[in-house]
Amino acid sequence: MNALLKDGATDDQTSRLADTELHPAWKPDEPERILVCKNCQHLVTTTQERIEVRGDHEHTFFNPHGILFHLGCFHRAPGCITDGALSLEFTWFAGYAWLLASCMQCHQHLGWWFMNREKDTFFALILSRLQERPSQL
Repeated sequence: MNALLKDGATDDQTSRLADTELHPAWKPDEPERILVCKNCQHLVTTTQERIEVRGDHEHTFFNPHGILFHLGCFHRAPGCITDGALSLEFTWFAGYAWLLASCMQCHQHLGWWFMNREKDTFFALILSRLQERPSQL
């Protein structure tokens, strides 16, 4: 039986919430690098935007069609545009709805944008579709 915590959540609910908390994954002593769309070289995001979701920055999932995706999670990806209606169908992150995310310049599918009821958001981008480069200050 679950113990009721002071805020009214049960132990199980609290552990599920902790699994989806967003934490920075970038370390301040690392030099910032940019991530560009591999297809057109458009700036998508930076290494400073890396975050951990469910305890990791990188995740690997199969979609319902059996296609494997290796993803990295990012707080922001200003070089992406989103499309479609929010969906909870086949979400890889419990409690988060998703939209498709594409390169703003060439429209290559780069991943997904996720949002939960509390309006916490992040991008899960397909790492093989990005190229990391030194930051150009």
